Amino acid sequence: MRKKKPILPIKERSAKAAGFTCICRAQSFYENNTFLKTDDYIAPIMIPFSTRLLLKFKVIKLLSKMAPQSTYTYITARTKFFDSVYKQAIESSFEQIVSFCSGYDSRGIRFLNDKTTTKLFELDVKDTQARKLKQLQKQKIYIPDDITFIPINFDNESIKKKLLKSKFKGNRKTLFVLEGTFMVLNKKTITSIFELFNSITGKESEILFDYIDLPVLENYKKLKLISLLDSDDIENKYYNNNNKILIKIKGEHFLAHGKKVEHTD
Repeated sequence: MRKKKPILPIKERSAKAAGFTCICRAQSFYENNTFLKTDDYIAPIMIPFSTRLLLKFKVIKLLSKMAPQSTYTYITARTKFFDSVYKQAIESSFEQIVSFCSGYDSRGIRFLNDKTTTKLFELDVKDTQARKLKQLQKQKIYIPDDITFIPINFDNESIKKKLLKSKFKGNRKTLFVLEGTFMVLNKKTITSIFELFNSITGKESEILFDYIDLPVLENYKKLKLISLLDSDDIENKYYNNNNKILIKIKGEHFLAHGKKVEHTD
């Protein structure tokens, strides 16, 4: 009987996911193919210089050695989907955005400015967050004052307590962002995040997440879906050229955007 692989500590799970996602975004920034190109100009400077050169000058297909090509194309589409919802939340003057397992994400740096009013809270393990901040400072990247970084051990610390000890305010219009977190956090923690979303956010709050297990939605019936894309939908939305699918998304992947259900007595 085959032994199950041991579950890695949260800091290792976080580092692995953050690093791979950042490499994917760096590669997509350098793409000539418009269907695969994204706008994350920060991602390339967050990875080692040698790796950056390999991606920029396409010396080797680095990602093909790390994971199936379909994983890269899925993450690229996911990045575009999350970018669009994130931008819309800021343009719609959401008061707060909370990003879980934020890794080397740069949306706050790229989308917040002096004219925006949204406050961003990034939660991740201490080591990953420290590496991110160190690299941003080294590269002299301006970090908006409206970003609050919250180090946390998701396995044994209270997310609610960590948020409330920061500048986060309850009962405000808020967007929760869980990008790739189902692959990093355990089921209990993810469930607690959805419960926290329903209990601590204000009216018209929204939640953005992706997952690979369809039955997961059965646990979150208090959520009203705004959009739900499966693999076929993702292909049609991001890789369709005149009704011809140029790139396939293998496996079952789902991108979900939901809204808080308001209860009436």
